Amino acid sequence: MVLIVDLRWFILPAVLYGIVAVFFIATVFAARNSPIWKSSTLPLLHAVGEDRGVGALDFR
Repeated sequence: MVLIVDLRWFILPAVLYGIVAVFFIATVFAARNSPIWKSSTLPLLHAVGEDRGVGALDFR
């Protein structure tokens, strides 16, 4: 039994994976020198109280 694989079906996923990997690495290197409060989700978690959701932020 011979299995014939058309490798053209692997080109698009491989190219997309490569592009995503390059952008991810570029983002990691670009964000490594930013302040921790800009690259962390902790300020968002702190802004959301226990009794209110994200949409209920009070900016008074």
